[in-house]
Amino acid sequence: MKTNALLILILSVSAFAANYYVSPEGSDSNPGTLQKPFLTLEAARDAARNNDSGKTTIWLRGGTYYRAESFKLSTEDSGTKKSPVVYRSFKNEQVRITGGKNLDSKSFTVVNDNSVLEKLRPEAKGKLLQISLIETGINDFGKIVPIGFYQPILPTEPELFINDKPMTLARWPNSDWAKTGSIKADAPAPGPAVEDKNKNISGAEISFVEDEPLRWVNADDGWLFGYWNWDWCDSSMKIENIDVEKKCFKISQQPAFGVEAGRRYYAFNLLEEIDIPGEYYIDRKTGILYLLPPADFQTSKIVISLLSNPLVAMKDVQSVKFDGITFECTRGTAIQIINGNDNLISNCIIRNCGNAAVNVGVGVGSEVVGNYLAALYDNSTWNRNAGTNNGITGCEIYNMGEGGIILGGGDRITLIPGNNYAKDNRIHNFSRRTQTYRPAIAIDGVGNTASNNLIYDGPHNGIMFFGNEHSVMYNELYDLCKQTGDVGVIYTGRDYTGRGNKINYNYIHDTSGPAGKDSAIAIYLDDLASEIEVIGNVVYNVQTGLFIGGGRDIVLKDNIIAKTGKTIWFDERGLEEWFKHHTNMNDGIMIKRIKAVPYNQELWLSKYPKLAPMLDDNEIFAPKGNIVTNNIAINSTLPIEEEIVAKVKQYGRVQNNIDIKDFNISDCGKFKDYLRKNKQIKEVTGFDYKLFDILGPKN
Repeated sequence: MKTNALLILILSVSAFAANYYVSPEGSDSNPGTLQKPFLTLEAARDAARNNDSGKTTIWLRGGTYYRAESFKLSTEDSGTKKSPVVYRSFKNEQVRITGGKNLDSKSFTVVNDNSVLEKLRPEAKGKLLQISLIETGINDFGKIVPIGFYQPILPTEPELFINDKPMTLARWPNSDWAKTGSIKADAPAPGPAVEDKNKNISGAEISFVEDEPLRWVNADDGWLFGYWNWDWCDSSMKIENIDVEKKCFKISQQPAFGVEAGRRYYAFNLLEEIDIPGEYYIDRKTGILYLLPPADFQTSKIVISLLSNPLVAMKDVQSVKFDGITFECTRGTAIQIINGNDNLISNCIIRNCGNAAVNVGVGVGSEVVGNYLAALYDNSTWNRNAGTNNGITGCEIYNMGEGGIILGGGDRITLIPGNNYAKDNRIHNFSRRTQTYRPAIAIDGVGNTASNNLIYDGPHNGIMFFGNEHSVMYNELYDLCKQTGDVGVIYTGRDYTGRGNKINYNYIHDTSGPAGKDSAIAIYLDDLASEIEVIGNVVYNVQTGLFIGGGRDIVLKDNIIAKTGKTIWFDERGLEEWFKHHTNMNDGIMIKRIKAVPYNQELWLSKYPKLAPMLDDNEIFAPKGNIVTNNIAINSTLPIEEEIVAKVKQYGRVQNNIDIKDFNISDCGKFKDYLRKNKQIKEVTGFDYKLFDILGPKN
């Protein structure tokens, strides 16, 4: 009887599960079985639509699935919580879904066209290779689009990848920066506020000192990328022409905030500057790609990215999971989820994309992402229609052009949470094109989570959030802020209403920026950000520990901050003259953002009782109600309370913060061991060494 019962159970389970198989060697005329798999994802998707028997698994056999258009999923492709639809690699076979096309190394030939050779540097002559993209069937060469601060995230030009690594679009200098000379602008630069950014559309002349740019006089499509004024504001500009006599670039429109002398930049997209292996250039008039080949080129895997839309586009979908798959080589964003519920991207590799890895939510207009940060800045309550309970877990994300995970969800008017999450991911080298405000994880909306992620090797922020009730916990972050200044590893700012957020129990270490002693900040609550918990974080070897830009009702408690310059830096910028354009009671952004939410309605009054009374406070912009207690500074340059202004102490509670000097702590390993043994630290902060076991990814 037991045997019969077990057999019935097995048959019952089988009857309520469907399995379909897909293979690059299959055929869509097949039934989709293991022996006779489908060829395309669409065939398996359509077959699964007709399955009403329960959980559906679509098994992808090893190989590469080339996408000329997005794989689209809609409502009819949904599963349920109990019976999800799962797209999964079969027995851990290597599955790649790509928006690129392979190029054959044997199709490359040595350049012998004299009109090209005369443009080249000596290092490239006789070694430079070329291939006709047209002859390979490629006719869309894309175009260079502006990138940088406050620019939209748009599909890139086709990019070249060899052995799964991005090659370098020909540039000068190769790895360092040049410096601008004198500047002659057609009109004054814009003002200091972000709102002033687009007020100046006039051009400028940017002089250069070196003779190298004189070689580019006949270049058709040369560009400049740089930090033209602030070290948190990068942008690219097309070179309209080069004046040989004046030794200057002429540009038709100045970047955000104008151009200053002595600022760093490099030039790119220049055939004339190919001189190291891995540099390439695409001539869009002839369709020829030029490449100075890296070592072992003849046996290398060569891919050019072509698809500008997402590899996977999910809209109004629930309970769909992608597991154990590599997504790569798209000019845009790899995956987008709009108005989805309970969807999961797990144990995947997402790499070598021109834009972001995953966007949970809509972009601006018809764009997958677009200038979503500008849209959020202009409309801080924008609901990006991201859906709920969507997750990205256990993934490795790297070599992204414009950031990692963009995680929307929740509604700021009703405070209904999104409960979307990024957890247990490894994210590195995630901002290789635009270098500012393209973090590994960007969060907006209400009630979303970034936890247990390992984030490293980035030029600017690691995690950035805007909105309410988000949790940033148990993450390890290091080697960030490498190209920028006035930047936080974890960052938010400029909104009194973005309340209820938690930055707790993160480990931030070994991070510094190029712009000076205070340029990299572990946790940065910028421009009056308020009512945020910062508890139990460990900071080691970062230029500045915690920087609070004049906010209210903030709790800084039980944090351990070692080997920094400033430990806790708390200012009163809301009262200072330079910040007045933001605090104007009629049209300042801080007041606009309070009025944008229903701050005086019951829901907001009960959730954030300290917000509405601010408007009746004669010192509305003073740093009131803050708690700074039980924090420890170890081997920091300045005493822990040295940079906390008097008004924070007057209107809040600053107490029991302790300085410790122990000059034997020389590296990260010794620091951890020191924390484990030091009883005083545990007594003051309640620190538990098990934190280091909990941190970061669990897979």
